Amino acid sequence: MKSVFSWSRTWRERIALVTLTAMMAAGCVGGTPSGSDSVLPAASPTAGASASVAPVAAPTGAPTAAPTAAPTAAPTAATDPLPSVPPAPSGTWKGIHWTALSATPAIGIQSDPSAGSTFQVFGWSRGYVGFAITPSESGVDQSTGQIVYPEPTVVSSYSADGLHWHVGQELDLVAAGSQYLQEIRSVIEGPAGLLAVGWSAACGSEFLDSLWTSSDGISWHPVDVSKVFGAVGAGITHVSGGAAGYVAVAYNGAGVWTSKDGSGWQPVALNTGPFEDALVNDGTTLTGGFVLAGTAGTRDCAVTVTDGSTPAPVFKTASVWWSADSSGWTRVSLPGAVARSDYQDIWVARLSDGAMLVVDDVWATGHRSAWASKDGRTWAVANLPQDVGQPDIVSGVQQNLVVEPARGPDMLGDLRLHTFDDSFALVSVGQSGAVPQLVYPSGGMGRYGLVALGPTGVVVTNADGSQIWFGTPSAK
Repeated sequence: MKSVFSWSRTWRERIALVTLTAMMAAGCVGGTPSGSDSVLPAASPTAGASASVAPVAAPTGAPTAAPTAAPTAAPTAATDPLPSVPPAPSGTWKGIHWTALSATPAIGIQSDPSAGSTFQVFGWSRGYVGFAITPSESGVDQSTGQIVYPEPTVVSSYSADGLHWHVGQELDLVAAGSQYLQEIRSVIEGPAGLLAVGWSAACGSEFLDSLWTSSDGISWHPVDVSKVFGAVGAGITHVSGGAAGYVAVAYNGAGVWTSKDGSGWQPVALNTGPFEDALVNDGTTLTGGFVLAGTAGTRDCAVTVTDGSTPAPVFKTASVWWSADSSGWTRVSLPGAVARSDYQDIWVARLSDGAMLVVDDVWATGHRSAWASKDGRTWAVANLPQDVGQPDIVSGVQQNLVVEPARGPDMLGDLRLHTFDDSFALVSVGQSGAVPQLVYPSGGMGRYGLVALGPTGVVVTNADGSQIWFGTPSAK
């Protein structure tokens, strides 16, 4: 059944690019207030029944003991509400049955709730990974008198099935060149394994902070962002990817990079050829190639004068560029795309390794256009509700979910889900069991890392990791 729904995007998303323009001009950038042969460890064994011991009979003729009170029954072991789950079904998911885990898993969250820890979870083809982030208290630098904000503590965790979790290593933020990490924005599965993307805030907007790679979801290796991308990398606003590799895009098309392994990044030449008079806003990869999205037309800085004093409007058209190897690029027209003089927010949503969306939002008029593709070269018009934002679309290797966020001042509400089927129609996903209450972080930057798709189903967590749910999907 097709479903149409609507909700509001966060104010941060609405002002981000406006703020970025002023920030970049002022130089205000910085921190402020699937792959490997390794196998995840086997799931932890569930508690078994307590062993019983048969009473020893008294010898014949022995005096009879005085009667005593019946012994108190030994406490029984806690029952695992969902000891195991099968692999998730293929095809479009029609329903999800939810189970609330009986206790918080071993995810590295500090026991003291006043510590303000947050927890985020992400899925991939071989399991799930999580990150517990505990902020450090600010202090005063005695030599300068300035307030300093130490880096938080980030502890990773991992699970093969989404039920049984293991605490992993603490991430090295210094080696990653972190400025002030606030959240893990995404964990992307590429040809060499996983790429975890750390994010921070500066001048009211959001930027790439740090990167880590992993071949198994257990061991994480830092990538020094400042060394890889240089000064321009401080303004990276989008990092995405999939089966073919990874893509990073800086604000206002200042730079685009691609990578096969998440460690080595190569810049894309944007000055000539198919990118002439183009502005790249976002990008991702599919099985078989790389896709960039943006607008094509007169450059923002090259304004045509009509009557000697009044500049003519600058018209740009939403466009995509495709490459099989990230070296040779071809511009691909989007059917029905209209040249516009108003600002266009072009963004990409990866649905799976075999499908993606490109969305064109015109802020001045509220107009939205969307296109879908299964190969990055052939595109069709898609129907996407006006207020579905980029963070609302959660992708897996083969599946996707569209998360309707909670409403109201408390940001609390039952989880509501949709999915795109093979024809890119948006359909509702039925839910049963202990449907999660989706709670967003207080004062947080976004709604990333609360819903994860993996090989056995869906994992949902509260922002503080105090409650985790597992969703068993059905394609029937």
